[in-house]
Amino acid sequence: MSPESRPVATISLSARLMDKVLKSGFSTVSDLQSIPQGQLQFELTITADETRELWTQLHPPAVFPLVLDAMTAQNQEQRWMPVTTSSRALDRLFSAQQSSGGVRPGEVSEFCGPAGVGKSQLGMQLAINVQLPPEFGGVNGSSIYLDSEGSFVAKRVQEMATSSVALLHDRGYTDWTADTLLEGVRYCRVLNPIQLLAMIRMLRGIVKADSKVRLIVVDSIAFLFRSNIANVRMRTKLIGLIAKQLTEIAQEFNLAVVVMNHMSTKFEARGGSAAGVGRSTSGPSHPMPAMEAMARPQPALGETWAKACTHRIRLEYGSRGPSWRTATLFKSPTVQEQTVQFKITGAGIRDLTQEGLDGASSGSNIKSRQRNKEGEGDNNVDEDDEWPDEDDEEGSAMMDLLAKTDWTDMWDEGTEEEETTAVASRGSPASEVEVEMLSQPQSPPNVG
Repeated sequence: MSPESRPVATISLSARLMDKVLKSGFSTVSDLQSIPQGQLQFELTITADETRELWTQLHPPAVFPLVLDAMTAQNQEQRWMPVTTSSRALDRLFSAQQSSGGVRPGEVSEFCGPAGVGKSQLGMQLAINVQLPPEFGGVNGSSIYLDSEGSFVAKRVQEMATSSVALLHDRGYTDWTADTLLEGVRYCRVLNPIQLLAMIRMLRGIVKADSKVRLIVVDSIAFLFRSNIANVRMRTKLIGLIAKQLTEIAQEFNLAVVVMNHMSTKFEARGGSAAGVGRSTSGPSHPMPAMEAMARPQPALGETWAKACTHRIRLEYGSRGPSWRTATLFKSPTVQEQTVQFKITGAGIRDLTQEGLDGASSGSNIKSRQRNKEGEGDNNVDEDDEWPDEDDEEGSAMMDLLAKTDWTDMWDEGTEEEETTAVASRGSPASEVEVEMLSQPQSPPNVG
């Protein structure tokens, strides 16, 4: 029996409403489905609340299929249209197939690295590229740019847009202008965690109202939380909620989410136990050898955030010129770990040309700082200790506001027991300077 021809009595309704429906003379579901919602109340002589109850049963909301066969999932992925970074080398980090490289929809991609390495440059380039025709690596969409650091520079975006328009005109797309591309970038400056959380809460409604939005850039996810929230448990919880929300938006609306992240320093120990801590149990006169502490830079925000990212790429300074950069893929479900090179020029993100390899000028008009191999400045300094003192008046006001905010209306949270277990299993977040006791030297895991 088809759903349309099934009897009205099979609908799940209250006894009072079912009696009214049956007495009205309608016998099948299709008879009722053909009546507009505004006329149901008068046709059946029922109340407004009963009309809504009946309409919900007649027109249930579409349910996303929970189970897909592998072939269907593969076909869906093949229809996805990635957004180019303007560098073929960088695009290959997102897909093993060169023809489908670029930032992928339905996923959260992270770019991390030291200050000034070009994370914001890459975010602004993607905000322009998402608007381009598919022939040029775009998807004819628009972007939303959430800026927490003040790194978004409109003049720089205009330079990238002008360069893209020149390329379009050379290929016969003469209707495009730089102003058109600038209008396709929706920019929002957020100054504190409250504003960032509020904007992320509003994203779902914005994307529903404008289906042209195909890219969301958050620059950066770590800045506001590392400098404003000293409460470790609250910070971990909020970061987890933001990760959950961004992942759901990416998958529900099939758009790309790109997030910029900072680097922090993790201290590891080798050669035994911690100096001054471990001692032999055979007697007080046999101290265990002091271990060697080693500093290793890693992305901020720890495992809670790391699990939400589909692709994680670390940007570093190149060694052959101020505009050269290296990008290392260290987490991806589809592409093996690898390192590629690209450059940042006055026109935007570009591949290395033969001229660049020969040491010729790359044409960059942006100022870049060179860093030595030992990791000067931001590479080795963890800024997590620069939180506001809880006794400070401004810091205390921020903590009070966050504590009083009812986040349950924003996200569906787990039970208190689940939250406590999640925090306890992690200990302190990786965004703090950590000390781990490792009895044997360990190499980074090979994340495929």
